[in-house]
Amino acid sequence: MVKPSKFFAGLTLALTLFSARSVSADSASMTTLIQQQAALTQKINSNRSKVADLTAELKTLNAKISSAQQNSAEQARAVQTSDLTTTFLNSLLESKNFADFIQQVVNVNLITSAANQRLVDWQTAKNQKTQALADLKTSQAALDVQSQEMTDSLAQMKADEAAAQAAAVAAAQAKNTTTPSQSSSASSAQSSAASSSAASSSSSSSKAPATKTPSSSSVAASSSANVTYTAPALNISESQARANIVARESGGNYQATNGRYYGAYQLDISSLGGDLSPAHQDTVAQSYVVSRYGSWAAAWTFWQAHGWY
Repeated sequence: MVKPSKFFAGLTLALTLFSARSVSADSASMTTLIQQQAALTQKINSNRSKVADLTAELKTLNAKISSAQQNSAEQARAVQTSDLTTTFLNSLLESKNFADFIQQVVNVNLITSAANQRLVDWQTAKNQKTQALADLKTSQAALDVQSQEMTDSLAQMKADEAAAQAAAVAAAQAKNTTTPSQSSSASSAQSSAASSSAASSSSSSSKAPATKTPSSSSVAASSSANVTYTAPALNISESQARANIVARESGGNYQATNGRYYGAYQLDISSLGGDLSPAHQDTVAQSYVVSRYGSWAAAWTFWQAHGWY
């Protein structure tokens, strides 16, 4: 069938290579961003672990402080409701001697003082840990914002990459799509140029006998499928000529697609009538070649001259 020119094929290759380089650069940036996001996620998890540990420690301290404050309150109520004179007299009577009594009083004071100091220490530790927890939560909020920004950037990069690939494919398909009339005009121009060159050559060598040979370029001017092409006989089998065309059209791929051309023979997809099976492609291609060229050998001769058949 009529195919796009080599110029458009080269342009398509250039566009594809440029797109590949662009996608490669975007992929490198995306890989870097993913690595940064992984490191940030690790930092966030570590921060959350510290927040959990501090919260547990504060809970323990609060329980200790609450218990100590309750004990102090109970002791204060006991002192307020008791007769101090009677209490001291009972302690004195129970003591072995006055020195023992004094030691008991000192011990009570020491125990009370130690309990009070312990309560102060716990309260100080609580204040410090509360401040540290507040700082961690502030840091956590900042890390969460940064993580969300990275996630949004990664999503945008993936969307941009998909859009660039789609645009490259669309551009390639647009450059590869030509109409039969355009190809026919190109073939006619080539035929006219070849005829002019032949006429000039004939006039410059008038002594030489005129020899008439088949001109493939003159046949190329007729691009309609109902025009029969007559080519010189070739020393090549039908199967080999057919294989040569298939190899160059599609590489033998029955699912190959190029614009509106499809299959191993790159037939106009409308000529297949919706049946894309390999067997049907073989049948339609055989009918087309026989009706237009008479044989696969003749079609191969035409293909060699024009790059399409």
